[in-house]
Amino acid sequence: MTKQTKFNRRILMMLKNCIALFALISISFNISFAHPTQNIDAKEDLNSGNISNSANIPNSVKLTDLEKEWIKAHPVIRLAPDPEFQPIEFFDENGNYTGIGADYVRLIEQKLGIKFQIVRCKNWDEVIEQAKNREVDVLGNAVKTPQREEYLLFPTPYLKIPSVIIVRNKVTANLTFEMLKGMNVVMVSGYGYVDLLRNKYPEINIELLPDLKSALRKVSFGMADAFVGDLATASFYIESEGISNLRLAGETEPPNISGFAVRSDWLALSEILEKGIALLTEEEQKEIFSRWIRLGPEPGVTMAQLKKIILIIISIVFIIIVIFLFWNRMLQSVVRLKTEDLRKEIEERKHAESALIKSEAHLRALIKTIPDLVWFKDIDGIYLACNLKFENFVNMEEKDVIGKTDYDLVPKEMADIYRRDDKISMEQRTIFIREEQLTYHDGHTEIVETIKTPFYGSDGHVIGVLGIARDITERKKAEEERQKLQEQLFQARKMDAIGHLAGGVAHDFNNMLSIIIGRTELARLSISVSDPLYNSLFEIESVAKRSADLTNQLLAFARKQTIAPQVINLNNSIEEMLNMLRRLIGEDIEFVWRPFSELFLVKMDTAQLDQVFANLIINARDAIINGGGKIIIETNNVIVDNSYCELNSCSIPGEYVVMAVSDNGCGMDKKTLDNIFEPFFTTKELGKGTGLGLATIYGIVKQNGGFINVYSELGSGTTFRIYLPRIYDEENQRELASYEIVDKEAMGGTETILLVEDESAILEVSQVMLEMLGYNVIAADRPDEAIRLANDYKGEIDLLITDVIMPEMNGQEVANKLRSIFPDIKLMFMSGYTANVISHHGVLDSGVNFIQKPFSMKELAEKVRWTILT
Repeated sequence: MTKQTKFNRRILMMLKNCIALFALISISFNISFAHPTQNIDAKEDLNSGNISNSANIPNSVKLTDLEKEWIKAHPVIRLAPDPEFQPIEFFDENGNYTGIGADYVRLIEQKLGIKFQIVRCKNWDEVIEQAKNREVDVLGNAVKTPQREEYLLFPTPYLKIPSVIIVRNKVTANLTFEMLKGMNVVMVSGYGYVDLLRNKYPEINIELLPDLKSALRKVSFGMADAFVGDLATASFYIESEGISNLRLAGETEPPNISGFAVRSDWLALSEILEKGIALLTEEEQKEIFSRWIRLGPEPGVTMAQLKKIILIIISIVFIIIVIFLFWNRMLQSVVRLKTEDLRKEIEERKHAESALIKSEAHLRALIKTIPDLVWFKDIDGIYLACNLKFENFVNMEEKDVIGKTDYDLVPKEMADIYRRDDKISMEQRTIFIREEQLTYHDGHTEIVETIKTPFYGSDGHVIGVLGIARDITERKKAEEERQKLQEQLFQARKMDAIGHLAGGVAHDFNNMLSIIIGRTELARLSISVSDPLYNSLFEIESVAKRSADLTNQLLAFARKQTIAPQVINLNNSIEEMLNMLRRLIGEDIEFVWRPFSELFLVKMDTAQLDQVFANLIINARDAIINGGGKIIIETNNVIVDNSYCELNSCSIPGEYVVMAVSDNGCGMDKKTLDNIFEPFFTTKELGKGTGLGLATIYGIVKQNGGFINVYSELGSGTTFRIYLPRIYDEENQRELASYEIVDKEAMGGTETILLVEDESAILEVSQVMLEMLGYNVIAADRPDEAIRLANDYKGEIDLLITDVIMPEMNGQEVANKLRSIFPDIKLMFMSGYTANVISHHGVLDSGVNFIQKPFSMKELAEKVRWTILT
């Protein structure tokens, strides 16, 4: 392109701008006010801005008695203005109703003696909705359309504003509605002109936005081709927002004619407003006009005069163009010398622009593929861009997200939080971080770490906020698991420390008590029975022996008792104690003994075994407060695998004999369970317990290489399970190279299983076991969640595995509800209580499939397979 051509184009551009300026001036003369006594097609009075026939307006308009009575009966009339229709009507920064319509309302109030109660709505759509529902009585300014006439009355309008087309400066042509066909045109949702344009030009692609600011910005950013609306409000926003890249591209017909709108059942008010508008003087309307519309012509300029002025200006411009063209011809020789330099400069610029476009494309592709959620918002919270992960979160494409706010995408409570965080980041110019849980449209949830940081324009001012949300679900799970292991380690160390302390104290006490008991016995034997000191010495000796029993219990807890373990069958040892145990329990409590017939052998001191059972039975008896309860003693063989050991750090994989003592007494809460094995901890009344019973059991079991599991629910009962390692007799003696259970021996399948467990740790390990066995597992941590998942599941669910005692409803109730959905579903229950205790509570029917917690993977595999196949 030569400099001459470039210069010629500049001259043509100047001409076009002059023409556009003249068009703007001519359009501005069309802004006028309609007078109630004049038809919309009446002759315009440009000097006053009124559409009027003042000869037909009476000097005074009187209200009838009925109209006065109507006003008296309605002291407050609800009026809803458009909250963002500058300068026609809007709310200022202090929340005051203002604008042209507001000035008319106040004049009408003064002249008619009526009172409008201003109702503030969020946007024009809400105003229209409230008008339809008759939650408001009057609209301050509305365009009459066939749709609105179904629920509104329209007095004679008082305002006529030209409708215009606004485009970016790069679009140099003047446009008409015919030329807009096939273009993307933005308009404000709810405005009456939308219906008129859609009815007449259905080929125009119209996008509706909630407010004028969003519409003009979308055109300014190049996201839409044009904006159609009224000149007054558009020019007001362009000036107030400082938008410099928009221009007027043409005036459209018909103009925007508007005025009051009254609910359709209040004809009297519509007629009263007709008279009120008629009472307004020409001077009053001029004052309102001049206060808000600054693009109007000077008084006294007629249309003919305006045409002459335009003709003169065009002539002057033409002369200037001729002079410049002549001058330009003289400069051609100079321009020719610069042509080659200019061509090189243009090529370099094109290369730079191409490189910039490529760089921007690479950057956008990079942002799109980042596995985190990424988004950009402007200072008003309007989305400017987002990546694929964010699109998946909101289930919308980026083009649909752009232009929206958080209030369009998430519930209001979340949107309020997000908007507050954005403001903190932008106002304080700092990075804002929070952790939250997001639920995607497909139902899955993620714990994310959200980071928000302001980004700045070239002038250094904050122009928006950048957000990044990273999935930290696995990290949080690892932290929780680490915390749990730390707690278990702390508990083990604490118990070990207490054991060392108790053992040391008990050892010293035993030494001192040995002296006391020995000396007292010698003294007692050296005197006669009739001696007054004899009974005192005997009492001292008895108390010392009881103290020695306490210290022996401390030694048992500390695992420092001198014992003589032997290989025994627990069934035989327990049966020898049954009579003694029944005496401890009493006649009002049912006692049940359920031995396993082929029990493994264990190696243990029988005296210690007596201590264990005596303490457990006494605690179970005391837990049954009002009598009439039940105590069950059971034995069984179990295999403890690695999966169980991951959740119980004190256990070791292998084969064990488990003896369980269960009761249906008062049970214990979590706080009590955390402390039950500590010496001198007791929940019994003063004088009824030493707090050493369970501490003694803990020490004895640990001393014999076993471990204890306690399961209890407050108000439901308690089960103590004591695991003692299996000892092989001489005939079957063998060394175990490893106790790790080989899952290949377990039977698996491909059926679908619904797993319900309110303990998250047990739910997780059970789900992993079943999935390793090949099953399709649907996991739920609450009964209501299980029922919801079952309703949503499209296929068949073959088996329900559910905990028995849970919040909201028990396992049997869950099973009953699911059988209404899947009549052929198989059922299997699991619990920390024994099956007998659960059955006693009436939760399980006889013959139902049941697995006892804790269980190994092999036990679970065999039980599940058997349940599915039977």
